[in-house]
Amino acid sequence: ADCKGNAVKPNSEWTLRGSSTLYACLAGNAQTLTYHGNGATGGNTAAQSGKTGDELTTNANGFTRDGYTFVRWDTAKDGSGTAYGEGKNGVSQYTMKPAGNDLYAIWKANPASIVYRNGYPNTTGSTPDTTGSTGDTVTVSQNGFDRPGYTFSGWNTQADGKGKAYDPGADCTLTANDKSTPKNT
Repeated sequence: ADCKGNAVKPNSEWTLRGSSTLYACLAGNAQTLTYHGNGATGGNTAAQSGKTGDELTTNANGFTRDGYTFVRWDTAKDGSGTAYGEGKNGVSQYTMKPAGNDLYAIWKANPASIVYRNGYPNTTGSTPDTTGSTGDTVTVSQNGFDRPGYTFSGWNTQADGKGKAYDPGADCTLTANDKSTPKNT
């Protein structure tokens, strides 16, 4: 029923004229649509208020996550639920449910790499970069540089050798900040 006729409130009196039909008029309960960053490292997306059955336009994503790109909102943390706003920065239509109005940011790992460089003169050879995506575990490459009169002692994230040291063959998890340049030490 659209409940646009004359309302009869509970416990009120009214006059029955012949046969009449009374329809239950129901109003949606207040609800909150909550946005979860799901691993976000910054930002915020404001919650929205409405009532059960209301159709809302979801908010654009305001979260950030280092090394990742926002894909969409989803009703499940792992992205297996109902998707909203893919390719539109999260903006979509959403109908408020009686409960459980939660949307989770779904992220895609950005490409990441380890770049191997040699800053010494009179050095030959090369070492190919190790590529992957944020969160991948990769193996640190063997040295491909040669400098006569010197022995390779490992890789380092700082040109002066004062950063994090890595041995060839070691496992390394790529992070958003792995724009590092291990140097031949």
